[in-house]
Amino acid sequence: MRTVLSLLLVWCAFQVGTAQETTIYQCDFNKSADSKKWVKDTTSVGKVTFLRQGVDGSRCLFVENKKKATKGATYMMEGLVPGDIYRFSAMVKTENVKEGRGAVLSIVPSTVEDQIWNASSFLYDTNDWTEVYVDVEAPESGIVGLYCSLGGLEGTYNGGLATGKAWFDNIKVENVTKQLYIQEGKYIRFVLPHEMVTISKEKMAELLSHWDDVYEAYKDLVGNIPYNGRKITIMTTPGIEKGYWALAGNPILWNSNVRNQAQLERFAEQGDWCFGLMHEIAHVFNVDCTDWDWNDEIFANFRMSYALEKLQGAMTQNKTLYVGENSSYYKLAYDKSIGAGKAENNGDAIQYTLMRIKSEYGWIIYKKAFRELRMMKSDDFANMTTPWQKLKFFWSVLSKHAGEDVEKTCYTPEELRLLEKALNN
Repeated sequence: MRTVLSLLLVWCAFQVGTAQETTIYQCDFNKSADSKKWVKDTTSVGKVTFLRQGVDGSRCLFVENKKKATKGATYMMEGLVPGDIYRFSAMVKTENVKEGRGAVLSIVPSTVEDQIWNASSFLYDTNDWTEVYVDVEAPESGIVGLYCSLGGLEGTYNGGLATGKAWFDNIKVENVTKQLYIQEGKYIRFVLPHEMVTISKEKMAELLSHWDDVYEAYKDLVGNIPYNGRKITIMTTPGIEKGYWALAGNPILWNSNVRNQAQLERFAEQGDWCFGLMHEIAHVFNVDCTDWDWNDEIFANFRMSYALEKLQGAMTQNKTLYVGENSSYYKLAYDKSIGAGKAENNGDAIQYTLMRIKSEYGWIIYKKAFRELRMMKSDDFANMTTPWQKLKFFWSVLSKHAGEDVEKTCYTPEELRLLEKALNN
């Protein structure tokens, strides 16, 4: 019994020691030197100060916005190992916080230009001390700006402008690389909490291999690659606006509340390559000149359609598994909108019409068109202010490579009327 107890104590000591070693920064606002490292926002709206109202009555960071604003303080973390994953966490208390991203931890965009939306979960209303965190992949510079705030520096539809009071304490940074599930392919790096991975390592490797092939197919279609060829990391985040399944960038931020395990299990069970993540990878292939691209939700799916057709890959939508060529899925949207005589700006319906052009002339005219468009300048699109004008221009580029007017050969006069009305509204 003593031997077992001794072994248990040794094991516990090892575990505690390992946890301590991962902490590379522990903020102590009781030390004035530590407080001075946090740079307060100097905008006139709102207030940022230090108060003895922390978790145990210690000194903490306090932020108050009586009017809607983004207000907080920044700490510049240096010496991080590029590519490692770091967890920035804090205990946060709130009072009457409303709107925007609420009380939040985030990453200063200028220090991580490809992951600007990265944030902790958003705290609203009144809460006692709650631990929140945000994970960040260290950039090549090894420098990351940590931001405690009411409201957000960057965001999607509700990024900033919060009101209320927030207290931040027990701030720390840990290197959590070895605590996460990480598996890499040739182009894609998958970073997840271990509890989200319920399929075998072999199945995960197979899925990554498919995504590597998809990556190469996107390159084949558009003629270029994102981020100078750096691997694209996919990692989960608790801080994402309602309605967003994931956000493109590097890393791709995958909402940690969308039944992530089920997506992986569906691949293991049905061979589904995961529409959502292929869509986000496709977004980052919107490279070089993008002024012609009036709706990249359309073109992310369009790039994916090329990859799946070329590779005979599989995607699931509306509980139906589509393998290879998938224009039949987009025709469902067409039949309910443009095909039914409705002037609706429906991206999936428009993609269906683009797939009809592909069926008539092949993918080759798209490959040539995307390469030509990438080489253009923003000035070339200065007079194009509506999606309809950009679609018309896109057709003209396709027509040059098709050798005839695709607008006339692939669209009826009624379809053109409906599309013009929808895209000019």
